[in-house]
Parts: sequence; structure tokens; C-alpha cells
Amino acid sequence: AINSGVFSATPSVIVQAVSPFFQYPLELLNSLGGPPAPKFNLPWWLLALTCQEEGSDGKAVYNVDLVFLSIFGRAMAGSFAVRKARPNISLFHSYIMSLCVAFGGGILGGMLNGDPPIPVANDMPFFALTVSWWAMNFFPFDLFCSFYESVPGQIIGKALDGMSRYRQVFNQLHKAAGKFKRTPYYPNPVAGPILVGAISACGGLFMPFDKGVSALENGPHFPWRSALACAVIYYLATVDSYVSPVVLHYADVDTIRAATTSFLILVDIFSVFVPDNKFSPWAIHETIMRFFISGGEKTTAPVPSAQTVDKDKKTK
Repeated sequence: AINSGVFSATPSVIVQAVSPFFQYPLELLNSLGGPPAPKFNLPWWLLALTCQEEGSDGKAVYNVDLVFLSIFGRAMAGSFAVRKARPNISLFHSYIMSLCVAFGGGILGGMLNGDPPIPVANDMPFFALTVSWWAMNFFPFDLFCSFYESVPGQIIGKALDGMSRYRQVFNQLHKAAGKFKRTPYYPNPVAGPILVGAISACGGLFMPFDKGVSALENGPHFPWRSALACAVIYYLATVDSYVSPVVLHYADVDTIRAATTSFLILVDIFSVFVPDNKFSPWAIHETIMRFFISGGEKTTAPVPSAQTVDKDKKTK
């Protein structure tokens, strides 16, 4: 019986009819694996990508210095983005915009989970943002910004930024999976945790609030794609009642975190050399949809801008 305070006290007829199609193949696959695989001994550098280290009991624990380093990487990315996009705004406006862009995911993810926004709940984001914002805008001879804009700086920045973004996905997704209610038709909440996890890693796209969803006007950006891919992979591997038992039979949660984070950071670094519109490992669905819907041609009509709408109103 379902006992999590959802809509029904017993499984629905649909669940009873459909669940064997999921349950039996997964149980068979699980039985073929034999005894559970031993815990992987992850190298320190791979574990460090998740801001963790091996504790005295052999389990992974968060390393405060690595967490701060990753937060600093997120603050640098936000400060750099604002400087390039809005170079002529006032200093206070620039600082607040950098805060929104860098930690918009922590703000929105915390609000969706019913927790205080991360920049408010912890002093580390404000300290990291202040240092990185000053260095990005006022470092002598503009050396800091010039290095960050170079290829080595972009590689370092992408790695540190990814450590912070994907850690947010893991943490906020697990919180949402434990808080959100499920329906009678599936044993876990699905859409809520995945969306909260993804937004936690790319909420800066939607900040400040008056920006809305205009960042998606021309399609999903690279940060949104990578965040959503991370959320889906991690949800299936660690939360889903049907898939996670099979995955966790062969690898523990720390290994899944490290593998997912390292893969997506490598993808982020690869995007430094190849533009987003030329490469994306999860954009194949767009090609498939265009093929079936429009015979391979892109049929999305252009969205009129606010200026065009205003001109039309004045003309009328």
C-alpha cells in the first residue's frame, strides 16, 4: 500500500497493470549481476571534483576548502558574464547582477525546496563574490579578467564552475525527492526533483526576476542542457525505485557523483573549443524531432520582440 500521504491509500489499477513490465526485467538484470560489486576506490582528484575527500571511516565527506573553491569558481563565472554583457552599468548594479547570475540557482533552488536562498544562508557566496567581482573589474592592468578570458583560464573556470553547479544538482535534487509528494501512479516524485535539480545549476539564466524565461527564447542554452542532463542521470541512478537498484548494484553513490560530474565538466571544457551550436552530446533529440515534425526543416516561427509589438500598436 502507498503510505506517503498522497492521493490514494492503495496503488491505482494502472500501477498494478503496468508495474510488472518494469519490475520483472529489472529484477532479472539485477539477478544476473551476482553479488554486489565492491566499493570503487576513487582517486583523490576524481573525488575532489565532487568537493569531497575520503574520511577516516573510508566514506566520502565534504571538504570545506574544495566547496569554497567551487563557490569562488561560480562567482568568477557570474562576474565575468556580467562584465561582458553589461560593461557600462553602475558598480552597485554590476555587483547585484553578478550575485543574481552567479547564485541564481541557489536562490531559486532554495526557494523551491522551502529553504533559505544559499547566498543568504551562508556567508561564503558573498565573500567569494566580493573577491571575484573586484578582481574581475579592478585588478591592476586587467590581468585577472584577461587570464580568465584566455583558454587556460576558461578551462580552469569551467572546471571550478562545474564543481559548484553539479554539486547543487545533487543536493537540491535529493532534498526535493524527500520533500515532494508522489502520485498514485509512480513510486517516486519525478518532475519536481528533476526540475529543481536542474534549475539549481542554471538559475542565473532566469535572474533577475524581471528577465523571466527570455533566456530560452532561442532554445535551451548549454548550461540548461548540461544541468538537465545531470539531473536526469542522477535521478535515475540514485532515486528512481526501478532503475536505481540496478545501478547501485554495480556502483555506489559517490562513484555515480564522480562519474557524472567528471563527464559533464569535460563536456563543459570541450565547449571552450567548439561553439554550443556546433556540439552538444544531448542535442540529438532536436534533430530527431525536426525530422519527424518538419521533415528536417526548422519550423519555429520567430517570436516578435517587445519593440516590434509596440511599433505595431502605435501603427494601429
